Amino acid sequence: MKNFWRTARQNHIYDFVRVRLKTSLLFLQKWNNNPKQGPICSYKEDYPIFMAASKKSGKNSSGEYVYLKDKNGNFVKDNEGNLVINHDLDEIAEAFIKFAKEQKFSFI
Repeated sequence: MKNFWRTARQNHIYDFVRVRLKTSLLFLQKWNNNPKQGPICSYKEDYPIFMAASKKSGKNSSGEYVYLKDKNGNFVKDNEGNLVINHDLDEIAEAFIKFAKEQKFSFI
């Protein structure tokens, strides 16, 4: 049982032992070989695949947010005074959108 989680009922703390959670996203688009629908996503034998790995998810191993700090160690705030989460997910999303446009995905 030590590789699974247990609940400490007296203080409601979840203890995760050696559990690493990972999330993956998979976007699929059906091949289209129907000439009536046009040239959207016609079948290809070989095609490029977009892959990315986040180095900064914005949370630590306890699930708490990690905030961006400046060179002096002070927390960075946005224009509305909110703390900025330290993640690279925006860059990955931008790279995927660029890739999808280059590949002429029908859903972009």
